[in-house]
Amino acid sequence: MNVCFVNMPLEYYSPVSGGAISTISSELARELIALGHHADVLTYTDDNPVHTIGRVTDLGRIPRLPKPVRAVDRLTRRAWKRPFPAYEQYLRRVRRALRGLRTRPDVVIVFNDFAAQHAIRRVVPGARVITWLQNELPVHRDGELSAPDAVVACSDYIRDRAVGGGVPAARAHTILNGVNLSDFHPPAQRDSDVPRVLCVGRLDPNKGFHVALTALAAARDAGCRFETTLAGARWWYGAGDPSPYEVELFASLEGVGGEYVGLVARDKIADLYREHDLAFVLSLSQEPFGLVVLEAMATGCALIASPRGGIPQASGGAAVLVDPDDPAAVAEATIRLLGDPAELARWRARALEHAASASWRVRAEALVQLAASWGVT
Repeated sequence: MNVCFVNMPLEYYSPVSGGAISTISSELARELIALGHHADVLTYTDDNPVHTIGRVTDLGRIPRLPKPVRAVDRLTRRAWKRPFPAYEQYLRRVRRALRGLRTRPDVVIVFNDFAAQHAIRRVVPGARVITWLQNELPVHRDGELSAPDAVVACSDYIRDRAVGGGVPAARAHTILNGVNLSDFHPPAQRDSDVPRVLCVGRLDPNKGFHVALTALAAARDAGCRFETTLAGARWWYGAGDPSPYEVELFASLEGVGGEYVGLVARDKIADLYREHDLAFVLSLSQEPFGLVVLEAMATGCALIASPRGGIPQASGGAAVLVDPDDPAAVAEATIRLLGDPAELARWRARALEHAASASWRVRAEALVQLAASWGVT
């Protein structure tokens, strides 16, 4: 089977500057190739290295539209319900790249995009097209929700939202995100008797780090010993002075004796997890899935998480789920784990056991099975 991943026009297929979609497509491509299939990837590039997994076709740089053109582009996107800026330029490059592939794709996968289906079919009319949803339903025009051969969702939560929004139920499938168990594995041994606690992700109020730090302050007052690390990008708040939220967050972190280490490179993130025993994923919003869930669990972190969106399914019953709108409940769960080494060890073991069943190989095999239902092998 020949599979072609079409990367989103706002993301790079890079281990440095790529985001979640880059991770997902590269891991699926790796496993498909290991299973004997072929993978192409069409992607914009920047000055950073590109993943070496699959045969990569460079779509060039993301177009930098002049200011007057940006205004017209915004109006056009709104009128034509296009999901991304400079979308027509992107589609032209995708069509040209598809025509130039040495191997005709049997399956083409696009992420969070219903508008590209017809353009793809004009170039590779016999290919099956999958829209893979890692978020809620993107902007779309009438009739586009039934255009893909399949809509694959990263969790049952996203699938149910898609069907509720108009995606035909018969074409909607769930293939969960996975974890690379070769990269994300527990440490050989612990080098400290003091539990280490991690909060990692974009410094966004919706990530609930302030809730976690409030709970850790309560644990400190209760006599629990621990060390705390906060890691994550400030992209959405700029690289200048800290936002009011960040000021409050850093003050709370200082109050528990914690350290902010900034954005951690993708190739260093597994090592960061391995240095910790407990991680928080207290999303206040309906998180579609969250790669951090499985990545933290696979390295041996116990998890305190919110029961929002796809997080309960991602954690598979192996995390302590607690409502982030209930600070007292979060504090109670935190004190229970940090105050009892045996309890913390039990949740760490449960996390490892669940992650072991959630490899990207399992997810790639689910994709192969879906293709086989169409007679594509």
